[in-house]
Amino acid sequence: MSIHSVNTMEAIQSLMDMNYTESMITFCTRFNQSSPIWNLERHSHIYTELLFFLRGKATIDTEAAVLSPTSYDIVMYFPNHEHHETIDLTKSQEVICIWIDTGNLPPWRQGAFCLHDVNHTMEWLFIQIEKEYKKKDPFSRKLVSSYLNAIIHNLLRQLTQSESVNTSHFVEKAQDYINNNFTRSISISRLAESCHISPSYLHKVFHRQVGMTPIQYITSLRIQQSEYLLESSTLSITEIAEHCGFEDARYFCRVFKKHKGSSPSQYRENSKIDLKTTAG
Repeated sequence: MSIHSVNTMEAIQSLMDMNYTESMITFCTRFNQSSPIWNLERHSHIYTELLFFLRGKATIDTEAAVLSPTSYDIVMYFPNHEHHETIDLTKSQEVICIWIDTGNLPPWRQGAFCLHDVNHTMEWLFIQIEKEYKKKDPFSRKLVSSYLNAIIHNLLRQLTQSESVNTSHFVEKAQDYINNNFTRSISISRLAESCHISPSYLHKVFHRQVGMTPIQYITSLRIQQSEYLLESSTLSITEIAEHCGFEDARYFCRVFKKHKGSSPSQYRENSKIDLKTTAG
């Protein structure tokens, strides 16, 4: 069972893009209901934060949803994501907290999620990290790195398996935008941002589903439109280039010849000959 205040695909993408080593852990401790470490005000961290609830429960108000972790739940906050934890400190609580320096993330990757440790594998990994982190010897550093990576890969596995991650809506949204705007300048980074995914991930899923990259798709639409205008209008080559979203006529001619095997002018002449032959 998983409860999210961040899109599942965004969480997976964020975790996959990060390289985790022991040197990135800036804080790791275990505390209970009597520890003075609790921050029960609304706050955020510059680090990615992992919490493992060994005992107890909480209500966490994030910017997008309310999470309700209980024993054997893992909560992960991405950097700069505001949250407000409500915990009854009169009841038994035991939590392991880890802060990881993952650097700045794009705004769309701010968020939080909660997953349950179904088979107690994560419990063992968190406990080992907390033990080894205190030792600070060369062996413990390597072990911490291994345990941290094991935690991240277990999170990735569970995120992927807990929900059927459907990427088609990202591609459909991007295609719809391109279809309606291909005659204008299109920024791939802004296109990806509008879909709430990274440019690299958009490139990957778009190519997998459509058979070409977003740039190739944009170019194909522009070439199709230019063919139509060359065949059916008296617009100049420069005007057609502008109408179809190309930077300038020279670039248009170069791209057109690469795709069609002839220059726009030659294509226009050939289409006239074909038209006469068909009419005759």
